[in-house]
Amino acid sequence: MNIKLILLINLLILNTSIVFGYGESSSGHPNWQEREAHMILNSVRIANYFPFTLPSNVMSNEKYPAVDPVYYDDKMNKLSKLHSDDMAMNGCFQHDSCNGTGIMQRVFANLDPKCLRAFAENIAAGYSSGLDIINYWICEKTLTGKECYPDGTKDGHRVALMSSKYNTVGTSRVVNDTSRFKTYWTQDFELNGCNKVPPSPIPSGSHTFVNNKLRYLAAWSSTAAPTSVKIHLNQRLLSDEKQYQLSLHLGSASKGIYMYEPDTYNECQSYFFTFTTADGTTYRYPTSGFLKTVTSATSKCDAWTSDLSLILSLSL
Repeated sequence: MNIKLILLINLLILNTSIVFGYGESSSGHPNWQEREAHMILNSVRIANYFPFTLPSNVMSNEKYPAVDPVYYDDKMNKLSKLHSDDMAMNGCFQHDSCNGTGIMQRVFANLDPKCLRAFAENIAAGYSSGLDIINYWICEKTLTGKECYPDGTKDGHRVALMSSKYNTVGTSRVVNDTSRFKTYWTQDFELNGCNKVPPSPIPSGSHTFVNNKLRYLAAWSSTAAPTSVKIHLNQRLLSDEKQYQLSLHLGSASKGIYMYEPDTYNECQSYFFTFTTADGTTYRYPTSGFLKTVTSATSKCDAWTSDLSLILSLSL
């Protein structure tokens, strides 16, 4: 029997009871730009760092000290997407729903009030990438980073980004080419009193482009540093996998951002991250499946694919 066919049959058996795991996508979300925004957000929170040079009076350590990362939450992502969809399809740009329903009515209709301890929301329109949108919410003014409102002045988005009170986030990007701004973003933060244990010591992972240079980034947050951090890059076959060590880029070894910068890359190349601790435990992000090296809004691949769908893409 064809070896690829045997592998496919085995994977069909293994995937008959797939459970949604941390870092995976549900119904196409988070897409790449949403995942990128989450990763850049945690880079800012963990290390008070942004890839572009900011004025000295913006994101100062005194006003905005480093804080813990926030974890992606599917319910928060769906809540944020509900509002981005509303703005994109119904032509408003505001925190309240386009029909006038108040923001907290939307929140309480979609979240468990017994668990909700604190909430904040950022919105924006017209920005393409996750890097661009975090840049705007930090600067409050322009994409360049050269003109920003100083700390303490019109920096409400910055306050939400850097608040230590939140532990989960959902960020949505919705496009409607017939609408005024084309692209609409909503970012919802929550302090969830029912989520006592983080789903993983790897809060986020993604890739981004800084000055046209590809960077693979993953966050680690635990009481101890990992002994090994790797990215696993795949072509079409699982046997094509190549592993590379990530180096500490920002923060500390136990709470930091790890990075790998390849010299070359392929569109839609699959990848995942592993962190191994001193006791031999290995954590994977995403829990299963693969992230994809999406390079633009017009890329033909999804941001995440299951192990099974990667094999199904092969010719038997």
